[in-house]
Amino acid sequence: MRKLAMILLLGACSGAPEGDLCERHFEPYPDLIGQRVRTEQNAALLDAMEPYAEGDFAEA
Repeated sequence: MRKLAMILLLGACSGAPEGDLCERHFEPYPDLIGQRVRTEQNAALLDAMEPYAEGDFAEA
């Protein structure tokens, strides 16, 4: 039991991979909006989602 605890402790204290957690694991949602036909009702939504389609997730 002590060996298992020591192995878990050493494994937990090992160095973390480069970058922060968001950079390592974030995957953007697929663009399901960019292919919609522009209408008067959805024009504001399409304008707001344009940066997202270009990959500018901070702006979106």
